[in-house]
Amino acid sequence: MAPLSLFGRLLLCLFIVIPGLRVIFKYWPTPWLMAILWVLLFFIAVQLLLSARSNKFQLCVANPWLLFIGSLICISACWHFYPIADGLKNQMLGSDQDNCIISGATNLLQGLPPYLTRSYFGNPCSPGPGLLLLYLPFVALHIYIAGALFAIGALTLALYQEEKKLLFVGTFLVSIFFCLAIPELLIVGSDLILVGCGIAFLCLKIPAVLGQKNYLQLIGLSFLCGLLASSRVNFLVLPFVFFLFIFSQWRFKSILFLMVSLITATLPGILIYMMDPNNFTPFHLLSKAETLLPLPLMLFVAGVCVLSAAIGIYRFTQNLLSLSGGVFFTLAPMLLALALSDLSRRHWELAQWEGANYLIPLIPLSALLFLLPNQRVKK
Repeated sequence: MAPLSLFGRLLLCLFIVIPGLRVIFKYWPTPWLMAILWVLLFFIAVQLLLSARSNKFQLCVANPWLLFIGSLICISACWHFYPIADGLKNQMLGSDQDNCIISGATNLLQGLPPYLTRSYFGNPCSPGPGLLLLYLPFVALHIYIAGALFAIGALTLALYQEEKKLLFVGTFLVSIFFCLAIPELLIVGSDLILVGCGIAFLCLKIPAVLGQKNYLQLIGLSFLCGLLASSRVNFLVLPFVFFLFIFSQWRFKSILFLMVSLITATLPGILIYMMDPNNFTPFHLLSKAETLLPLPLMLFVAGVCVLSAAIGIYRFTQNLLSLSGGVFFTLAPMLLALALSDLSRRHWELAQWEGANYLIPLIPLSALLFLLPNQRVKK
């Protein structure tokens, strides 16, 4: 996998910054100027971090004490501000992104159908059964906010285990937090950060596991893929996406991965649906997708996704590290189309662009794309 060109790095910087434009246009003065400066600052930071020559910025980002202090500040900020943001529901303000998961997981723990209640705004709940199961231990321990923080921590630890470089860990964290939507969504308790870290974790670990005869780890990754697939209706394609990439290299392992992940993705949903079929609200996303993407546009986007997957599979046969890029370009057309369609319906008002959240699951994967090509070339 060749190193990213300067233009490729700039495009990736733009993609990471774009979901955070809502924050810039909502809270910052002279938003267009600030947005341009933010992209340029990020691009310069990436150039310094990925430079072949050691520099002071690399030494700071790779400093274990600075990484520890930065992580501690992030955790403390989330622990302090999340209850404040959550408390806005008493005034019918704020975000209800966490409300459905907490109520759904609590109902599951009590043996009740998880989708009995809607959010406090009256919205039908979107998170699927897989996401409720992933958040179940955090809800049970009354530390919901720790779910997204744990996901970021697990992904950075996996990155360090694979590459053994603190600079890579620091570069990854700098990259995801340059997307200003990430700290905002952390504070309001969005589940999309956990989903994005989960997808990036699969892309990072699958090539290493498939090169070994460790079927136990492969089954574990299959379970994770299934749970992430049932986090939202549109992510049900994940088992098939990973299956196609794995099948190009390992036939039997790909079939095992697909079977386990599909069972994990569908069985909990079927059981929960049978408990209360009239209130299985995740299906409302299908009608929402039809509203955002008319059928001709949906078919066009599907064709682009298939073409991107075909190119990605070919690249994967040449270099296993291209799995991250292949999955990114397979999912990006679908999520970009949904995000831009939502923006057009808001008359291109970036300050009101809630649909930018559709891109959040790809932000951790985007940050990995800065790292893996350069690391392979150096080896």
